[in-house]
Amino acid sequence: MAAVVGNTYQLHLQVGDKTYESRKVKMLQPVPIDSLYTAFAEVEVGLWGKREKKLMPGYRFILDYTDPAGQKNYYRWSVASVIEVFTQPEDYVDYSCRGCPRPAPKDCCAHCWIYERSELYDVESDRLTDGRKNINHELRFVPFERDLQAKHKMTVYQHVISEEAYNFFQVVEQQRQTTGTVFDPPPSQLKGNVYNVENPDEQVIGYFDASAVSMKQIVIARENITEANVGEYVYPDDCRTIRNATTRLPENW
Repeated sequence: MAAVVGNTYQLHLQVGDKTYESRKVKMLQPVPIDSLYTAFAEVEVGLWGKREKKLMPGYRFILDYTDPAGQKNYYRWSVASVIEVFTQPEDYVDYSCRGCPRPAPKDCCAHCWIYERSELYDVESDRLTDGRKNINHELRFVPFERDLQAKHKMTVYQHVISEEAYNFFQVVEQQRQTTGTVFDPPPSQLKGNVYNVENPDEQVIGYFDASAVSMKQIVIARENITEANVGEYVYPDDCRTIRNATTRLPENW
């Protein structure tokens, strides 16, 4: 379904004998992304399965946009990436058998593309920047080691959302960043806009949103990285075992 700017949308759900609805959401006018670019940095990154963080070189992905003057605007972002990787299935070691570990080279596959989609919950308001050009909004940090080992195509979507959606995603981000120390504020109640039609007091978790988006794409190739040595991505296994990986060549790659 293609939504139309200015129209109002509502979600209806039937779960067994229960009926749920969302409050009505108006599709707002999108705001263009002026530019999307990178900046070199070294950042401590948490590694899967390890407690210690590792200082890794990579790129911060950053965008600029110009806020329309004279109206309240609220923003959030999402990111879709296609990441080309090379692995070493010929170096695979079997740890599951009796008498293991033992070398167990695999014939396939060493060349894959990983598809990733992320919703970014760091929202922004134009309360202090109405009508101004907003620069250096950092979306995410991407280390060279895997995600920029060969080629990385990133598409950024800028969503213009309602004030209610802004408040909801702001609480989501606050809870995501909570570290659990005694000095942390108590978590806010995460209340969405979906409710039980027959029983409004039922606690329902979820939020329905319809937002117009603008998009911009950037492609980073390994040969164009000059700030640091990218290094080899060490993954001694079939690259298809990586989550969301495929050997199918992406369109227009």
